[in-house]
Amino acid sequence: MDYEIDVIYEAENDFLPDKKCVQALISAILKEHGAVQVEISIAFVNDAEIIELNRRFFNKSTTTDVIAFDLLEEREDIQTIDYEYVPESKTETLANYKFINKTAEGEIIVNADQAGKVSGEYGNTAFQETMLYIIHGLLHILGYDDLETKAKNVMWIFQDYYFEKYVIAHD
Repeated sequence: MDYEIDVIYEAENDFLPDKKCVQALISAILKEHGAVQVEISIAFVNDAEIIELNRRFFNKSTTTDVIAFDLLEEREDIQTIDYEYVPESKTETLANYKFINKTAEGEIIVNADQAGKVSGEYGNTAFQETMLYIIHGLLHILGYDDLETKAKNVMWIFQDYYFEKYVIAHD
């Protein structure tokens, strides 16, 4: 397994996870998913920066929690997810959808300000909310999508699973 995980802090918030924590979370998910070669950079930014990125790349002048850019345009091992298959349970979803891509390269941009603002609304600490955004961005880099309802359901099952296993269980 060859994982290169860069962490960049452009926002200054006292709840942000340190570099080792971020790398451990991402490495654990990649390992469990069966990834073999991955290059990812994660940047923690403020609201103004993510609004600018959202405007520049998606023509939206609003804030968002996380933006993920898949930089690996051609994959030898790419597989598509059959979102028409409806799993009976969370366990069945995890068993049937791992792993779609063994290589990945991308950037995850996390809005630290947003994590701080909304953390109480969902019962998470700002730290937990930040880790959730990292998981969500990583799943996009690995090929998951949340634009259609069925795809979103599959992605969120993985997101909840990893959040509970690697964040909630360790808090």
